[in-house]
Amino acid sequence: MKISKKICPIFKIQNGEFLEANREGDNLVIKTKIANNNTYKTIISKSELNIEDIIKNQGGDEFKEIQYISLMKTQLGDLDKIISFTLNKDTIKQIKTGEIKSNQIIENSIDTWISPNL
Repeated sequence: MKISKKICPIFKIQNGEFLEANREGDNLVIKTKIANNNTYKTIISKSELNIEDIIKNQGGDEFKEIQYISLMKTQLGDLDKIISFTLNKDTIKQIKTGEIKSNQIIENSIDTWISPNL
């Protein structure tokens, strides 16, 4: 049985701009936009801080899986994916309890992709 997508409430993003969140069953997909003037390390750090806040303070720990995608505006004005990663339930729980710190989130994620253009 396929569960239909439901639009989630708006999440507050500390770094960048919230674009959308979609829920499918116990899974969440979050899309954000980050400013073009960020460095490689800053993009990773801001993404980790955003997802940590969603898990710890905005109910993100209720999901079994979270996919995080951050986009950046290109020189032509289009939005391109700059970073994406997936967190499973165990990792989400460890972030919530503080076992995984914000600067360790990417290294503990799965399906991590960072644009080679950075």
